[in-house]
Amino acid sequence: YKLFPNCVPSFGFRHLLPLTDRVDSFNEEVRKQRVSRNRDAPEGGFDAVLQAAVCKEKIGWRKDALHLLVFTTDDVPHIALDGKLGGLVQPHDGQCHLNEANEYTASNQMDYPSLALLGEKLAENNINLIFAVTKNHYMLYKSIRSKVELSVWDQPEDLNLFFTATCQDGVSYPGQRKCEGLKIGDTASFEVSVEARSCPSRHTEHVFSLRPVGFRDSLEVGVTYNCTCGCSVGLEPNSARCSGSGTYVCGLCECNPGYLGT
Repeated sequence: YKLFPNCVPSFGFRHLLPLTDRVDSFNEEVRKQRVSRNRDAPEGGFDAVLQAAVCKEKIGWRKDALHLLVFTTDDVPHIALDGKLGGLVQPHDGQCHLNEANEYTASNQMDYPSLALLGEKLAENNINLIFAVTKNHYMLYKSIRSKVELSVWDQPEDLNLFFTATCQDGVSYPGQRKCEGLKIGDTASFEVSVEARSCPSRHTEHVFSLRPVGFRDSLEVGVTYNCTCGCSVGLEPNSARCSGSGTYVCGLCECNPGYLGT
């Protein structure tokens, strides 16, 4: 740092200010910051994104609010497996690692988070990530930018769900529950079909929820089971159509115990 005396030593992530409506406090913290340098070009910003997502109490996320996280950078990110260059082979555990001074403590203990882990934690905490990057890195971040994906909460085991996504190109994709490469103004819609795999006991009702990943709004779906056909109302026990040894129902004979036939 002798060549750059105004730079502070490298660090992973520092949480400086909880969420607040005091704009002056935010501006003051920004003005006080000094530039830091790292040894290679890629930055560890995804460490910061993950900590901002999972350290909910320290950040001050409100439970029922729409969460937006703006990530600004002028370089490419470090991602999982990059840590091997420094001897870090332990995968990131996706947990909060801010100490009492609100400094990230796992920079020299665990690898950088993967894109999959980032996506999982952002979705888990209903956070929409916005990239604000320089023009020369626009295409890189565009490849991992916005998508909308339908998630299912509390799906009963005896129900099969079938998804069809209609994405911004107007094409329907059976079996797909997400649309990628979305930009402001694009529209995506989803069709969901529900099929019962078994017939539970009478008066059984299940409830599950559908929610776009990253949003708090959800659709609650109540399911009741109809496992009897209309024709089953007119049962004919010991019917002559069944030679007196079975029940005639819905055009078929159900034989009494000890009898066989059609």
